[in-house]
Amino acid sequence: MSDKRHWRSTGTGISSDLGIAKQKALLEARKNLASEVQTQMMSVSEQFQRQQEVGEQEVMGKTFQQLYREVLNTQLNDAVVADQKTFTKPNGQYAHYVAMQAHKRSLYRHMKRMNEASGSLSAEQRERINRMIDERIAEAEE
Repeated sequence: MSDKRHWRSTGTGISSDLGIAKQKALLEARKNLASEVQTQMMSVSEQFQRQQEVGEQEVMGKTFQQLYREVLNTQLNDAVVADQKTFTKPNGQYAHYVAMQAHKRSLYRHMKRMNEASGSLSAEQRERINRMIDERIAEAEE
């Protein structure tokens, strides 16, 4: 479901109360979206760590992971509902389905802004992280 520009996820909620069914579906979709972003970012983080000098791998890896966690916590609030549908089951319960998406480019740009504001890294380390983020932005814009 995800592509080069977006992370996407779905969620389903079933309840006899329509509001609860909608809340369940939205919660599941957000959880799935966060999981998908986290999985991809862990892969990027591991790749980034392997590219660093031996003495800096752990520090740079931890810094990058903290950076994407902070971004994930704030940026997933900007994820949008792309579509949603509600059906009534034969037993009278509501089944609500929701599809969400988040723009990769905006998450990476936010990550870059936070990296530039970071005071815990040297200018060279911040630049290396920015280059890696720029590569991801370029991939999201293809």
